[in-house]
Amino acid sequence: SMVAILTDKDDYESKKPVHSLYVYSAKSGETKRIAEEGLNEGWWIPSGSSIRWNKASTRLMIGLQRKPSDEEPKTEFDDEKVSFDVWTWNDVELMPQQLLRVNSEKNRQYDAIYEVKSGKVVQIENEMHKSVTIPSEGTPQYGMSVVGLASGAGATPDDIYLVNLSDGSTKLISKNDYIAMAFSPSGKWITGFDLMAKKSFVMETKSGKKTWLDDRFPYPIYDDERDTPFGGSPYGSLGFTKDENTVFVYDKYDLWSLNLTSDDDAECVTNGYGRRRSTRLREAGFRKSDEVYFDPKQEIILSGFQERTKRASIFKDRLSGDD
Repeated sequence: SMVAILTDKDDYESKKPVHSLYVYSAKSGETKRIAEEGLNEGWWIPSGSSIRWNKASTRLMIGLQRKPSDEEPKTEFDDEKVSFDVWTWNDVELMPQQLLRVNSEKNRQYDAIYEVKSGKVVQIENEMHKSVTIPSEGTPQYGMSVVGLASGAGATPDDIYLVNLSDGSTKLISKNDYIAMAFSPSGKWITGFDLMAKKSFVMETKSGKKTWLDDRFPYPIYDDERDTPFGGSPYGSLGFTKDENTVFVYDKYDLWSLNLTSDDDAECVTNGYGRRRSTRLREAGFRKSDEVYFDPKQEIILSGFQERTKRASIFKDRLSGDD
């Protein structure tokens, strides 16, 4: 096991001391200072840095901020300065929203990654890429940044980037689109939904190969009855098998198994029970909190909701479709 220690002992006498990070390894008994060469110029590790390990303890996430500038001395004319706000047509947020967020933006932290194996520090977030999503399992190669191009009610367009976690470089994978994307647990795949085309897809993260999925299901896998400007969203998924080659997807009533490494049609693992009885089958929520993947051979609990009678029910099933 390892312990991360944030301290200002190396610059304690300064008016604004620089904080340093140390990592202690219980296995080796050594304490090592993390080199800060990977930080972009003008950034530092603040005293309240949000530091946390990934599940595999192969990476340490470090919260960074811009170095505070020295305050300019007040002059006799400061009281005569006029304060005004400039509204522009191309602002992503309206001025009142910007003013409400002034303090939170000022105190915002941006992530960098310390790689235990290489000892390298890479900054992955900045003012443009404010929030980089990283897959939860293993030591993934890529993160994702969604840059909003507008604000307002309902769906808004985004630019979506892949962020290389080894060097912080970015690659645009969706430009000015109404698309929602998410990683599989290890980041092997990106699943997505095009809100304009009303179609679901999966993208192999490493190669960028994109495959549309809807034609592999006999029924819609999104809510095609929702009467809103952008229509309904996907019914969602139960998750992946451990090898991430298979994903379990809901339609309105049933649960389907889809092999992402083949072109085969999806297989209904609830054997059409839900549709025959107009009963919406969904996971009942009894899964363990640390259980990320699903074993088709293991028994799971599903809840049922009958549309006509509003009757609720509980079922036991196996994702293999044997029961």
